[in-house]
Amino acid sequence: MKMPRSRRRKHEFKNWVTEHIIFKRKHPVFQTNFAGRIDPWGNSRRTFCLRLDDSNVVQRMMDLGWRVETYRNRETDEVEFYFLRVNVSFDNPTGDPARDKDFIPLVKQVTESGVETFLDENNIGLLDDQEILWMNVDVRPYNSYNEKTDKESVIAYLSRLVVKVKDDLFDDDFDSDSPSEVIFNDSIYEEDGSVRSRTEVVEETEDDEEDIPF
Repeated sequence: MKMPRSRRRKHEFKNWVTEHIIFKRKHPVFQTNFAGRIDPWGNSRRTFCLRLDDSNVVQRMMDLGWRVETYRNRETDEVEFYFLRVNVSFDNPTGDPARDKDFIPLVKQVTESGVETFLDENNIGLLDDQEILWMNVDVRPYNSYNEKTDKESVIAYLSRLVVKVKDDLFDDDFDSDSPSEVIFNDSIYEEDGSVRSRTEVVEETEDDEEDIPF
């Protein structure tokens, strides 16, 4: 059972955070669990992690109270980098449908070829199997207080997300005018009998500067 906002505020927060944080063209994304699979510890929370490489951003978030975590080397226990764990919730946090619509995350997937798909709680788990190229992420704060430790923290919840994913080999548009080709090993055998190196078609190109929301 969720604690009503009014009860959470019985504790007098030293710093009540209300402003969102937006990460644009964020690429180091790991430990995704958009589907809410149950982990070995019995937790099924939908989450994903954003690596934070800018020390100034890390320090600013820590100063505000955001719950920034550390990724440590298992052998040396040294901090390798910092990251933000983002919760993805489709639950009703207040019980008021009129207010809860503002808490449900808006998620759009964009492929390399420009195909756009809006995702909801029923199909957002598909992102776990995609090769994510980058994300535009808008996170909202949830001010939390732990009575046992007497500590405040700001937990990140997803508000909006545009995620660009790599095209699948079989996601062609089946244009009837496209030439036939067969991919074998490192060569492509085309219908006209010509042969070219496969690296020509898998070579990475820079993202264009298309106008993606936020």
